[in-house]
Amino acid sequence: MKTWVTLLSHRSYLPGTLALQRSLSAVSSTYPLLVMVTESLDDEARDALASEGCILRDVNPLLPPAERQLDYASPRFAHTWTKLRAWELKEVDRAVFLDGDMLVLRSMDELFDLQLPAGGIAACRACLCNPDHNPTYPAHWIPENCPYTFNETARELLLASPRDYLNAGLFVFEPNPLVFDAIAARLNALPDGASAPFSDQDLINAHFSNNWIILPYIYNALKTLSKSHSNMWSLKAIKNIHYIFDKPWEQFARSPDDPYADLNELWWKFWQHGGETRRS
Repeated sequence: MKTWVTLLSHRSYLPGTLALQRSLSAVSSTYPLLVMVTESLDDEARDALASEGCILRDVNPLLPPAERQLDYASPRFAHTWTKLRAWELKEVDRAVFLDGDMLVLRSMDELFDLQLPAGGIAACRACLCNPDHNPTYPAHWIPENCPYTFNETARELLLASPRDYLNAGLFVFEPNPLVFDAIAARLNALPDGASAPFSDQDLINAHFSNNWIILPYIYNALKTLSKSHSNMWSLKAIKNIHYIFDKPWEQFARSPDDPYADLNELWWKFWQHGGETRRS
């Protein structure tokens, strides 16, 4: 089976996951959305997902050893380790993982036919600009080290660099329990007090450091790229927006003073009117 995959362990992300499913339907994707859910998700949320056509799979939460205190860039990253269980989906041959805060604007079904390196994945580079100057982010996350800084006029980023670091909001992969075991071993080996600013994303980068294909940013267009790299940003080309940081369905994100108000309204227009606005 080939499928899109996401994780929903907290009801707070339910609007995002439902919008993600609706956006995939709006672009007539051939493939279903499989949602990994944990026992903390209530029946009402599960029914809402099922009614939209999602496939639900219960998974156990994945956490570091209880005695470990890890250093995260944000408290929310302490709850995203369970994403790694996607590699345990035995019934899936090829999958594309999507974070629940994404909105698909155009079909990305071609990713399922992408040739992957043996045991490898495909993903987009992360933006290293740290535009909000978050002090918990790695010190080298500055515009001078961001790969997009040097490719603002390019639609595709193909050359590797020493600062290559993928954003794990979207990645193309083939489930394999041996890969899960290897990544989980890295998690269990993290020492107390270790720096794991982006949790699962850091481990995915460590495991696939020399074995991943770089995808064009249009498959994982971080909303911050619209400001940090405006020369590159093109809604006419983008296939998938990633609403990192404040979520459009959260009340304060609807303020006209929000620097991403236009992108938030795009999400809301889609939520209210479905795929009618996806090509606007």
